[in-house]
Amino acid sequence: MTGSDFTTTSLSAVNITGLTFAAAANKVYEFDIMLLVSSSTNAGIKANVSYSGTFGSNSYRIMYANTAQTSTLSIDGDTFNSVDNTARVTQTNVGNMYLLHGFVSTTGTGNITAQILKVTSGTATVYIGSRMTVTLLA
Repeated sequence: MTGSDFTTTSLSAVNITGLTFAAAANKVYEFDIMLLVSSSTNAGIKANVSYSGTFGSNSYRIMYANTAQTSTLSIDGDTFNSVDNTARVTQTNVGNMYLLHGFVSTTGTGNITAQILKVTSGTATVYIGSRMTVTLLA
């Protein structure tokens, strides 16, 4: 769980402090990441899951709750270490929730990490209390 707010102005994906898990080789892990976020501009943010080691199969789904809309949007996240194709959180200074859920089958040791970037300019904020849960499946 994040122990303090995390901010970035980076236009490239950066690791979110406190949301990293050291994974062993030849295991299957399920992860659940809940990010409480906001953007200082309406250009929005993008998030993803990265794995620093080698892996076989992986899959994850992004679910995004937007306070300006009446329904939840969701998309498939098809590639680790690659950011969401669409900017999310496109309301200025409005809190939103980003959920990333999936699994990874590791072949080498590495870190499962939640990442975020700011689109175009401004600041992306991940609020205290955002969390990542990782469960060993096999």
